[in-house]
Amino acid sequence: GYSPETAICHQWTFIDIFAEEGGRILIADLSCKTVYDIASLAENGRYRGTDVRTCGVRFERLTVDQKVRLNQLLNGTATA
Repeated sequence: GYSPETAICHQWTFIDIFAEEGGRILIADLSCKTVYDIASLAENGRYRGTDVRTCGVRFERLTVDQKVRLNQLLNGTATA
């Protein structure tokens, strides 16, 4: 999710994926296109009570390294 006060999902062209702890960039400059962008009041099954949106993206034109790192991240084997 993201706060619509700080960003607009449908305008994104490139995104970075950060580690939750320490804020390190795990994968940089992923080219993407918005697939959906919807209002959401819940996060992880809990009501937040704040204006939050959930955005889904489709990755495009990834390098071999980006594909490998993204697959590692999704499979839980990524290293920082």
